[in-house]
Amino acid sequence: MLLQRLAVPSGIRSSLSSLTRKPSAFTRCSYSTQPEAKVSDPLRILFCGSDVFSCYSLKALHAEHKANPGLIKSIDVMVRPGKAVGRGYKEIRQVPIQNLAEELSLSIHVRDTFTGWSLPQTPDGEPINLIVAVSFGLFVPPRCLNQAKYGGLNVHPSLLP
Repeated sequence: MLLQRLAVPSGIRSSLSSLTRKPSAFTRCSYSTQPEAKVSDPLRILFCGSDVFSCYSLKALHAEHKANPGLIKSIDVMVRPGKAVGRGYKEIRQVPIQNLAEELSLSIHVRDTFTGWSLPQTPDGEPINLIVAVSFGLFVPPRCLNQAKYGGLNVHPSLLP
């Protein structure tokens, strides 16, 4: 090797040769498997939705809530009021998400505006910490988003890039 041909003292030669060695296939890397000391709070979600598309998202969240209660502690559902339909507007049609929320036994809040309304407390008395809006039809105001520890997530069915 080049280091052996040079007039380099043997102690330095061994130090330099260790730097030039290629790592073997059995080189070990050690990573800590200890969990981080800081763990996020369980999610207490206010789900805002209205149509059939939002029902799929609520079903997925509810399934995760049942499978992993340490991750999602509670889900409250905010819906808009039913609309008058039919001849003479005599029939009130509930939004699909309200029917699903009733089937899943979730807390339901019916509002057509956020004016004068603040985030509800969970049954345990803890505040909502995440707002999920899925094709809701209303803007969630910044004052409500700021009250939620983790803010909000907006999901909308769109073909736009």
